[in-house]
Amino acid sequence: MNRNSVRIIADVTGDIFYSTSTNKKGQATPFLRLMAVVEGSCPGPGPNIPLRIVANGRRAEILEAFVQTGTRLAIDGHLSVRKYEGKVVVDIVCEHAEAIRYATWDRGYRRIEELKQQDPDLLTEHASFIDGLRNLEEEGVPNPYQGGKKVEESLAETEAAGL
Repeated sequence: MNRNSVRIIADVTGDIFYSTSTNKKGQATPFLRLMAVVEGSCPGPGPNIPLRIVANGRRAEILEAFVQTGTRLAIDGHLSVRKYEGKVVVDIVCEHAEAIRYATWDRGYRRIEELKQQDPDLLTEHASFIDGLRNLEEEGVPNPYQGGKKVEESLAETEAAGL
């Protein structure tokens, strides 16, 4: 990850946009834009302001199959700032994602199988990205997040408090 990095835990709102865009070489590239809110990100009363999360290429194809309204994701990425129609737009460019809850596991797993047929190197090139979207609870692995904190952090806080 580069020096411009961000890690957030956010809930996907209803604005999920998936399409393909054509790059300068004329190649179609999958593109995914999600709007998501981070609990406690609003400075005052009122609704939280959604953040814009984007993914490109294989990451977009994979992530799109797992997300739906309400999916909670842990996103690692970097910020991209650009101008669009005279406005400044800040995107969080997804480099890694972990599905925490409410993901569409069955659809996601089917998409992985379809993509493996198209690209035999998929698991080699994107193994850690796909691994982050596994349904760990279904596999019997405890969810590493508890109330927005990793379990290890919660245990350390409990031990520090002498409980």
